[in-house]
Amino acid sequence: MHEIATVIETDDEWATFRVQRSLACLGCDACGYSYANHMMVGRARNVAGAAVGDCVRIDVPTRHVLAVGSMVYLLPLALMVGGYAAVSLLTQRSALAAFGGVVGFVSGMLAVKALGGRLSRSEEFKPVVRAIIRQNPDREVT
Repeated sequence: MHEIATVIETDDEWATFRVQRSLACLGCDACGYSYANHMMVGRARNVAGAAVGDCVRIDVPTRHVLAVGSMVYLLPLALMVGGYAAVSLLTQRSALAAFGGVVGFVSGMLAVKALGGRLSRSEEFKPVVRAIIRQNPDREVT
């Protein structure tokens, strides 16, 4: 998966960029972006040597995006169904079974939040500036 972004700051081998939030992101938070006004601000390894103001292509491995997306939706759903089924096997009360489903769903959401934080620190989920699409016209040429 790739996004087109604008570099707003650089330091060493990293670039801070701003990009319009796409539907593919779904706010999963795994990549550690911060949101403001439907824009995302994030950091990417700057392998293309982009400078402030450059329009760049940011790449994130598609398989990681799909894995995180699946986790965000499927884990809470699976734990909700599992919680409901487990409690309904133990008791005939539908209210308790429903409560077991709610507990499973909340547990799944908490697990997604915890895993999302861990994934955001993982190097393989970090975005990478792969190419400069358009250089900043005010960029100093050295």
